[in-house]
Amino acid sequence: MIIRNFLNFVKNNRLLFVLLAITQVIAVVIILFSFGIYRNNRYKLAEGESEETSIGIFAKENADIELSRIKDKIIKVSEKYSNLISGMEIFTKVELTEYSSEDLGDTTIVYPDSNVTRVWSDFRLEDGRYTFGEVYTNHLLIELDKESRGFTEKELTNGARVCLAPYQANKMQQNRWELNNISYDVIGRESKPEGLYSQSWDYFVIPFPSLPDDAELDWFALDLNRPLLRTEYEAIKAEFFPLALSEEEAEISGFYSIEIDEKATMKTMMAAAVFMSLISAFSVCLIYMYMLTIRVKTTAIYRICGCTRLKSSLIYIGEMLLVLAGSCAAGSLLFELLIEPRLEKSYTWFAVIYKNGSSYLLVLLYFVIVSGIASVMIAANNRGTPKELLNGKMK
Repeated sequence: MIIRNFLNFVKNNRLLFVLLAITQVIAVVIILFSFGIYRNNRYKLAEGESEETSIGIFAKENADIELSRIKDKIIKVSEKYSNLISGMEIFTKVELTEYSSEDLGDTTIVYPDSNVTRVWSDFRLEDGRYTFGEVYTNHLLIELDKESRGFTEKELTNGARVCLAPYQANKMQQNRWELNNISYDVIGRESKPEGLYSQSWDYFVIPFPSLPDDAELDWFALDLNRPLLRTEYEAIKAEFFPLALSEEEAEISGFYSIEIDEKATMKTMMAAAVFMSLISAFSVCLIYMYMLTIRVKTTAIYRICGCTRLKSSLIYIGEMLLVLAGSCAAGSLLFELLIEPRLEKSYTWFAVIYKNGSSYLLVLLYFVIVSGIASVMIAANNRGTPKELLNGKMK
């Protein structure tokens, strides 16, 4: 009976049905958007207290950690947390195979009394493919001399044996360096720095996939798009400790994570949702009262045919619940699939805010409030006798 009545209503009052549905969809979208804006602003205020923009993992003294042990893990974490990580910086130690410590003299590109130098790599992953990190793009490239070039995307991806060399290395070799017994062609060189050599690079630059597997890890850092929540920080830490590294051989930098009072936030937003629901319920009820008014004779016929006040009220309440449930579902899907992904570009924290689904508790609260008010209104206006209803009167 409820379904049939609902279908007849849609068939005979299409414009009114569309108006009612759109009103409720807009109300749901506004509630979800307001929830996101409020929490985003709370996170932004907390974010201002933190200056942390990276997580660093450092090899301890005398630790011997070959890159091969964690190379796949670094790639996995970069892909898994690509929405948080803007780039990866990695420093490893390698030997300049063709030179001894005596050959290298007092140059600062090697550790004292050794032929060991450092190699730096910077990258990020987008949709499973390697691309250049911000530090490489915005800082390192502008320090190359005019005859040099940076890596191509193909070289970055396919493990090409190419490198960028520090200025100090130019007086020793020009076109090729052998690192851990692997030859790398020099395609770019640091331009002559102002002042002393100590102000120039003290490392070579190699694409991450091209690093020797037996290179020794020095440290690496995850550059972040924003400060992390405590749960995010702990999740990233757990990817490396103790699965790939032990705390005896490496340590992770301390980190200030964003914290907000979730209970207080939900209480505030629930109060706001109640207020917005009451306003929306008022407009919905006005529309529904008009719907009952134009269908008063249909109600009278129901009553004459033996339908009690309670049953006829339940028919209209069921009809109203169908419209409201469909509108709430449509509004939620519209926001989740179309609106929220686009807003993530402007509101940094939206991806976190809507992740656990707590915002949809406010939609449920809206549904309950509007249903309750509309049900009371329907029952109150369905008290007339069949004769009064046939005369177009509702109480």
